[in-house]
Amino acid sequence: MRFLKPGLQEVYKQFVQGKNLPGFSSKKKKKLYHNLTTFIQQNSIPHQTTLFITHDLLIALYHFTCNQFVYEEGKWINFLQGLILNNGKLYNKV
Repeated sequence: MRFLKPGLQEVYKQFVQGKNLPGFSSKKKKKLYHNLTTFIQQNSIPHQTTLFITHDLLIALYHFTCNQFVYEEGKWINFLQGLILNNGKLYNKV
């Protein structure tokens, strides 16, 4: 668990700053975006709204890869908060 040793906020901060992290490269943000978008699209009903609710760090990383949205430490993702996707495109936060 060396990856999480600095804490979730620090891991996220380093990812947003473009630093490489154990387990995945910040330089491969497009790949992360592609993989998660593909997963969501494959598990969604076409022309419907999808709620993507998962681990807060994964939501934050994906949201950043979508449109460079940065969560701040005092304004972090709430428990069971997620993203809304409409036709596979990011619509808003839950």
